[in-house]
Amino acid sequence: MGLETSTYVNGLNSSNPAATDGLSQADDHLRLIKANLLSTFPNLNAAVTTTPAELNILDGATVTTAELNILDGVTSTAAELNILDGVTATAAEINVLDGITANVGELNILDGVTATAAELNVLDGITATVSELNKLDGVTATTAELNILDGVTATATQINYLSNVSGTIWDSGSAALSAGSSNESSGYVKLPNGLYIQWGYDTSSVGTHYVTLPIAFPNYFFSVVVTVGDPFYQNLFNASNFSAIIYDKTKFELYSQSEIPNKHWIAIGN
Repeated sequence: MGLETSTYVNGLNSSNPAATDGLSQADDHLRLIKANLLSTFPNLNAAVTTTPAELNILDGATVTTAELNILDGVTSTAAELNILDGVTATAAEINVLDGITANVGELNILDGVTATAAELNVLDGITATVSELNKLDGVTATTAELNILDGVTATATQINYLSNVSGTIWDSGSAALSAGSSNESSGYVKLPNGLYIQWGYDTSSVGTHYVTLPIAFPNYFFSVVVTVGDPFYQNLFNASNFSAIIYDKTKFELYSQSEIPNKHWIAIGN
């Protein structure tokens, strides 16, 4: 007889039953076919509607069951998954999104962004909130202008001092406003317009001598004024032949007919 022995459908012989097999063997063939089908498809407990074309998608697939199970529970539609069609990112690059709490609307902000990965990576480590980053919305400054902040060590509080400033901020270089010996008995200050004010005191006795400025005026020595620093010497000062003459950009000549040990002066130049 042509009845074979097999466990799965691939073991069935399509030539059986033979023409010489008796009708009484038909039930044996039917039982063999049913047993093979149940062994081959033990978990088919419902209708399978997949088409051959759909099943053929798996032809040659090397993914594991664990990898396919990643889709288990995915609620994305085919259209949403098709967004990945043509994506050249690697699994490692796509995994950057793992743990992202942004919603679709928030991620869609990147739609149309032409920045490169390197440019977007500038945000790596940023602790600013969305609200803080939104302050850049509408900013017309160029990259070069924003780069002025590169290296700034001032805190947000310090930078906020400029908030609501309506006046003109003078800028004439790194030494726009500088000071030496600040709040001391002698020193200088440079104003933003380039004008220098210098001051000091003199303790010399009667006669003529030179008083050297804290710094030399870069261009011109405009004026110097000398006065006494103690009311006790006021009358003596008024009766004395007392003068100051500009000598050069570094010093002036001071003359006192009488001894006035405590004299103060102020000089202006640029």
